[in-house]
Amino acid sequence: MASIAVNITVTGNALIFENGKRLRLILVGTRESVWTLALERGHGAIYRISPPHDPKLLRGTALCGSPVTYIVLSQGLPGRLDLSVFDRKTAPRRVGDDLCAYLTYER
Repeated sequence: MASIAVNITVTGNALIFENGKRLRLILVGTRESVWTLALERGHGAIYRISPPHDPKLLRGTALCGSPVTYIVLSQGLPGRLDLSVFDRKTAPRRVGDDLCAYLTYER
């Protein structure tokens, strides 16, 4: 997993990166689980990506290295948004399920 710094905008149906690339989000559901690399338990919103895609970010860095199929948005600490990125065939149940990228944002 590489470290990248990129601004995002989250709308009701898209995750938009600062270079304009976007992932179409379809809400699958919510789940209480471990969604952070600090192994903090919390509430996560699980989204399927349609179609699966691995957008190129700034400086040509790929988000995942393979097509992204699911993302989970969760709040770790107050004021922080955690984005867990997955490349699996079924919806993840926790952060360790084929996690391919993990980003943390301060609001």
